[in-house]
Amino acid sequence: MNLKFHFTSFRHWFFTLTMIILFFSCKDDSTGKITKSDDVPGLTSFTFMTKENNALYQDIVFKKQADNSFEATVVYEVVLENIIATFDYKGNAKIEGKNIISEKTALTFPDEFVIQFDNKHVIFRVNRYYTIPTMYINTADNVGVTSKIDYVKCQIRIDGKNMFEDFTTEEADSAEIRGRGNSTWLYYDKKPYRIKLGSKTEILGMGESKSWVLLANYRDPTNFMNAIVFDMARYMQMPYTNTNRFVEVYLDDEYIGMYQFTEQIQQGKYRVEIDQSAGVILNLDLDDGPDYSPGTGDNFFSSVYELPVSVKYPEEQTPAQLDAIKADFAEIEQYIKNRDFTKLSKRLDINSMIDFLIIQEMTRNVELVSPRSMYMYKSVDNIYHFGPVWDFDGGFSFDWASMTIGHNYFGSQSWLMGSSNPSAHPSSAYNYIPGFFVNMFGNDDFLAAYKARWKELAPGLLNYCYTRLDDNVLHCETAMANNAKRWPIGKDYKTEIERMKTWLTTRASNYSNVVKNY
Repeated sequence: MNLKFHFTSFRHWFFTLTMIILFFSCKDDSTGKITKSDDVPGLTSFTFMTKENNALYQDIVFKKQADNSFEATVVYEVVLENIIATFDYKGNAKIEGKNIISEKTALTFPDEFVIQFDNKHVIFRVNRYYTIPTMYINTADNVGVTSKIDYVKCQIRIDGKNMFEDFTTEEADSAEIRGRGNSTWLYYDKKPYRIKLGSKTEILGMGESKSWVLLANYRDPTNFMNAIVFDMARYMQMPYTNTNRFVEVYLDDEYIGMYQFTEQIQQGKYRVEIDQSAGVILNLDLDDGPDYSPGTGDNFFSSVYELPVSVKYPEEQTPAQLDAIKADFAEIEQYIKNRDFTKLSKRLDINSMIDFLIIQEMTRNVELVSPRSMYMYKSVDNIYHFGPVWDFDGGFSFDWASMTIGHNYFGSQSWLMGSSNPSAHPSSAYNYIPGFFVNMFGNDDFLAAYKARWKELAPGLLNYCYTRLDDNVLHCETAMANNAKRWPIGKDYKTEIERMKTWLTTRASNYSNVVKNY
């Protein structure tokens, strides 16, 4: 008998049996799934590195757990497809029978996967979560922001959370910040801000620009009124509608809450992209008009309806240029006063006017009366357009009687333009809306176009907006809780969001009957 042969065969049989036992001891008896990780000497790091993966904005680092598994925390937006892993194990590595070579093999990784390192198995888990970016602003010498007129130098850093590319200013003087707003700056502790960069830059996936805005939304108990209106305009495909990102902000190392980071309304490639020589941007706004801002040299009362008009572009005008803009705008006013659909359609994008008015009515934005923050622009073809839409925390049936101390919304469902034809200035309308906005309802062609547009929009408008709103709520849940702790207003944001949905749903449903009566 060859004892050497039998001993060698026994040793091989024993090793094989041991490996089978070890393999099945790590698996669930019913599913065959690996449920326990082995300790793998020589495996100390496992990452998805940005240098190997252009789709990532930040490295994803897996950390070893007490049970020998590895875990990483990743936002839902990150897609682990065609991605390359980097690890320090020198032996053979496989996933589902496929060899993996560090820094070379591109694979799709599920949120839980097992890698076999030679004869051992390790479980890897990707824990998903919702979040929003964080912005850190530090003013020079920590002087803070006390003026909405004078800028102060600052440095800015943004953690994009792997949803967007991180951002940082490269030099101490490459960014400036000041306050902004009117009542929002004057009456409320949580302040809005304007940011100006030294050069045009893309931030958080939004088109490059120097000028940016941080909206505080302090009056708004839902945090999302302006955002949902932007989404209404987006659904209507109104040009140059603001994009926005929600961010948590630290100013001089102090947490100041959740903000809506968005674009400044201005002429530019990624803003209101009108011709530099022929384009015009107007803001129909009482605060920017001659009454409240005399002597600025950029405003006037319109000739026909005496509206307060501020010229936002061109940014500087000679008196002659201002007079020319006033005279040109008067032509539009006169066509509206005459209810002349044919002539008006040659100088005004009537579809944009209809969409603009539907948004004002849907949100019961009573600032149409003043008016405030009602933007228009003129394109190179000499046609005026309504938009972009802006500033709606005075809508949604806001209780103006408690403006400085209250955050009370979603009360009255009365109609902004009235329950019958708006051109007749019905007694059921809110206060008195300038004829510039409602006189065209006295024209049959305009009225037919308005009714047809509402019929087209009604079935899908709010569904689109609610989908976007729900996504914002998911991502902002932690930030809203932090913001509510920092700025308590005596309102539960979850309740207020649901109240806003209910109020809008009721309003849209009832408006279909109102439009029939126009």
